[in-house]
Amino acid sequence: MHTYNYRHKSSGTKNTKGSSTPNGSKKLWLLECMEGKLGRIFTLYANSQEDAETQVQEYYLLHPELTHVSLSERPDGFIFFNFRRPGSIECKEQG
Repeated sequence: MHTYNYRHKSSGTKNTKGSSTPNGSKKLWLLECMEGKLGRIFTLYANSQEDAETQVQEYYLLHPELTHVSLSERPDGFIFFNFRRPGSIECKEQG
């Protein structure tokens, strides 16, 4: 497992653990799914739609109770109850 430094252009830095993340800009994606009658929205950052879809498939393997509804790119960001998620982040591998 590697540690990566994720940074949005208008904010400070945040250290986060991730796996196999190359350097460069990643876009925000929203995953909408259902768990029974309950709707859920998850956020993820990916280099491309293919990368996002791969992450989604891995997540569904870990959570088979979820049913896919939609996956959408949100490069301008998204606000959850007054909590803003940036539209993209810069990634740099840390030692």
